[in-house]
Amino acid sequence: MRLSRQRYRLVDRLGPDALDQIVARYEAGEPTTTLSTEFGIAKSSLLRLLKERGVSMRQQSLTEDQALRMKQLRRQGNAIRAIAVEVGCSYGTAQAFFKMESNLTSR
Repeated sequence: MRLSRQRYRLVDRLGPDALDQIVARYEAGEPTTTLSTEFGIAKSSLLRLLKERGVSMRQQSLTEDQALRMKQLRRQGNAIRAIAVEVGCSYGTAQAFFKMESNLTSR
C-alpha cells in the first residue's frame, strides 16, 4: 500500500489560479494576514510567494490614533500582545513601536 505524499510547495498545493488570485488581492490592498488565513498558509510563506513573484511590498505604518491608543494602553499596564489585538496590528509591529518609543525617550 502506497501512501500519497503531501505536496509541500505552494505552487503544488494551491495551484496557479489560487496563486494569481492571492497576488491580485494583495495588490488590490487586502492584508497578508487575511490572505494567509483564508488560503491556509503561513504568513511568512505568503510573503515569500509575493516576493518570488516580484510583487512590491506595502509598508504598513500605524495611524496617529493607533499610536496614541497604544501609548494609553501601555500606561494602563496592558501587555504588548493585548495592545496589538486591541489596535489591530501584529505583535511584532507593537513590539517595534514600543522599542522605538523607548529609544526616543531615553535620549
